[in-house]
Amino acid sequence: MKPRRAVLFDLGNVLIHYHPEYFWKVLGIDDPGEQNRLRNHLPAMFMPLEKGEWGFETCLDHLQRLFNGRYDRSKLIQAMESVLTVPIEGMEEIVRRVSERNVTALVSNTNEFHYAYCQRVVPALKYLQQHFVSFKIGATKPDRTFYERVVRELQLQPAEMLFIDDLEENVEAAEKTGMRGLVFHNPDRLLKTLQEWKVI
Repeated sequence: MKPRRAVLFDLGNVLIHYHPEYFWKVLGIDDPGEQNRLRNHLPAMFMPLEKGEWGFETCLDHLQRLFNGRYDRSKLIQAMESVLTVPIEGMEEIVRRVSERNVTALVSNTNEFHYAYCQRVVPALKYLQQHFVSFKIGATKPDRTFYERVVRELQLQPAEMLFIDDLEENVEAAEKTGMRGLVFHNPDRLLKTLQEWKVI
């Protein structure tokens, strides 16, 4: 019998460690003031990328202009790749076990570059039966459009879905659509909760 419950996993800081501060480290920008000044411009660079409005090359063009040509494209690529490090230990086994008994899916705000990288380095992704990624959907969490797309494509009721994310605002948005939400802290705590809720 097909399982009638879906468990939805975020990517960054749930399946793989995400360290946005490494972006500055690779570029050698240590001054907090300069970081803050530049950080104000980054949403205008990265949000269109995460929504699929820009391709990766277009984003690089804008970043080069933001930094006044200070870095070549290879350095910017290195900086963008650096923010994703290694898979979170223990999550592959949890995702594997959850996927044996439930419909499972990835639900991530990400871009084509980071998604391709994670497909190479995050083993847990192979167990997730569907991947809902913002750059393909054209919307980002916590936008209600993102959650509605997940519900529509999985063809399940929101109440049959468990949404796991490290950001409380994304979990709250999932709960507003009728999903059950769970803020991720660490694999041990997640495993205990999944066992208590009889997901595993």
